[in-house]
Amino acid sequence: MRFVYLWNDPDRTLYDISTVPQNLLVIRPNAATTLSILAERLKLLQVQYPKLELNWLECPLTCELAVKPVYLRSSDKISCLYDHHELARWFDKGVKPDPLGKAQGVTANSYALATPKKILEFVMDNINSAVKAAIRAEKEQTGNADIEEDIEYAINFFVYDFTQNPPAKIPVQPGKEELQRLKRTEKYLSWEEPSFIDWLFCGFFKEEKPKDLQSERLLVEREPMIP
Repeated sequence: MRFVYLWNDPDRTLYDISTVPQNLLVIRPNAATTLSILAERLKLLQVQYPKLELNWLECPLTCELAVKPVYLRSSDKISCLYDHHELARWFDKGVKPDPLGKAQGVTANSYALATPKKILEFVMDNINSAVKAAIRAEKEQTGNADIEEDIEYAINFFVYDFTQNPPAKIPVQPGKEELQRLKRTEKYLSWEEPSFIDWLFCGFFKEEKPKDLQSERLLVEREPMIP
């Protein structure tokens, strides 16, 4: 599933792109933006569960959300997100253990850049246990044994179906000139960059890849340019 948010939406609500009308300009977030959006979404749960801990979202080296999130390549699932820049500083003298001891004898090249999809999977893998830990902490403090523990957060808590949960107000859409200006900015790609195989195949046979009907109204956030 590919998810996006509406251009000019201050809440940056995430939607499944296949459910969004094609006349609306949408933005596909990069990994850092996805992490930021999901963190804001999770803060809403703290109203219901005041003891909910969200520090597992943060880079352990900075205690802040990663600007360019990476994870240990050898892990089947992401167990921790690091900031690329801070991790590079950690490994500035070569081979070291992972900062949290998850691996020995690794280098900065042992970590991969997280994708938006990986970020969403990371949150989905961790949120249920985090909420249950908050409930147990609440029980220990209040002695309330009636608090519900059987909690499963579906993906639609984070990514909506536009047809079922449209925004109360559709954001003002850009005019033709504004749209062209946005497509030329360094922040966005206005189309999906083809894979090497697509480029090779299309170049060899002198054919263009079939046009994505959504591409005209899709901006893709570039990853931050951080050394």
